[in-house]
Amino acid sequence: GDSTPSKVALKELLKRNAERSDAQGYVCPSCKEVGTSLRTTRFLRLPSVLVVHLNRAQPDSSRCGITIEFEAELDLSGMNLVADFGRPLDREMDPCNTRYRLFGAVFHRGKTARSGHYFAYVLWKGAWACVDDNHVKQACKTSPMQLEQQESPTGAKAVLLFYTRLPRPDD
Repeated sequence: GDSTPSKVALKELLKRNAERSDAQGYVCPSCKEVGTSLRTTRFLRLPSVLVVHLNRAQPDSSRCGITIEFEAELDLSGMNLVADFGRPLDREMDPCNTRYRLFGAVFHRGKTARSGHYFAYVLWKGAWACVDDNHVKQACKTSPMQLEQQESPTGAKAVLLFYTRLPRPDD
């Protein structure tokens, strides 16, 4: 049967992408030994705005309709995504927070990756607004997280998530 999950957590995707085994048969350029390697990705400096691209395009031009479970707040500290210098650092190498708050999401609605329509949810003055072409309206108490959960696999699915870093608690 089909083992494709119906939903997956954003945190799991980020963790999995940060640490992956490379293919067997890696040849060390120094000693010429054949083995396996492990690739890890870490933030040395945390961005003030974190943009997460959810690539839903499949090689056959179809679109991945798996529901992504994401939250309004994202903390990178527990996901092994931050290089350890004793404390997280920002672009200027100053201590910073690892917590982010969602302020925007771009959605795609369509059956394939090559066709469909894009629209966005933007957090404005504490409420979500839906921006769809030249129309802007309040999102009727629906958050981007709820929209992602409610839609069918061919319905609206998030493709870009925009998070802003929160100030440090002692700032």
